[in-house]
Amino acid sequence: MDSWGSPPILPSYGDNMINPKIKGLLSATLLLVFMVVAVSGFFLFLSPKGKVAKEVGWQMIGISKEGWAKIHTISGFLMVILVLIHFVLNLEMLKAELTQG
Repeated sequence: MDSWGSPPILPSYGDNMINPKIKGLLSATLLLVFMVVAVSGFFLFLSPKGKVAKEVGWQMIGISKEGWAKIHTISGFLMVILVLIHFVLNLEMLKAELTQG
């Protein structure tokens, strides 16, 4: 409310002015990418070791071991980037929680 008692025209999101919908979308995307990393890592754990997977033509849901390794690597890098963005966007909240006491 402003000094006249009417609601503000634009919503206020705090000092850093980051829309909560953006943070929510980022968190949901981070969860999805984490799930891809976890599933691809699990499939790589189950795959035959060394060159055996290539020699026998091993696949999991139609994707070879090399394919799962690429998915795992790319999604892993994407997850690191998203975690850093998430950390930066929530830095003020983290500072506030650490200074309470």
